[in-house]
Amino acid sequence: MTLSELMGMIGALIGAIVLSYLGHSFLGWVGAILGVVAGLVVGCIAGYGFIELLDRAGISLWGCTERHGLRKHFGRFWTPREAECWNYIKDQISIGDKVTGKVVAKYRYGVFLDIGRGFPALLTKLYSDEATRSSEPGLGEQVNAQLREFDDKNRYLELTQLKDEKKERGERQ
Repeated sequence: MTLSELMGMIGALIGAIVLSYLGHSFLGWVGAILGVVAGLVVGCIAGYGFIELLDRAGISLWGCTERHGLRKHFGRFWTPREAECWNYIKDQISIGDKVTGKVVAKYRYGVFLDIGRGFPALLTKLYSDEATRSSEPGLGEQVNAQLREFDDKNRYLELTQLKDEKKERGERQ
């Protein structure tokens, strides 16, 4: 269930209770029934609309906490005044370029690297088994990766991790 759906349901419930009470006060049981129906519709639209409005404005609870965690490493990379810098970075590096970066933040869906370009580089988790999960890079660790795409909405560089050949050779011996 998404946050929008949850807020829509909460709005519908509150609307149904409030409007059924008001309807009952003015029209008796018929007003109560009409109030429940109207409350469900109006409350659902209001609850869902509120969250969508926040989302359209670029304010999401997850986004705020995530950005706050990355701000100490990359500044306010999401602001409109950084758009020119973002476009400059996109002109300087290409999809498929190899990069090396230091892990600066870990989230449930991946780790963020500082590759020295002023914007966060997201290395998403692609787990298939327990062995892969245990090899997740730790904070401060250097990681070799390849640029997969530019996420213009969030201003992230999305990466794919390259195999560390030195570690592989050490495991085979």
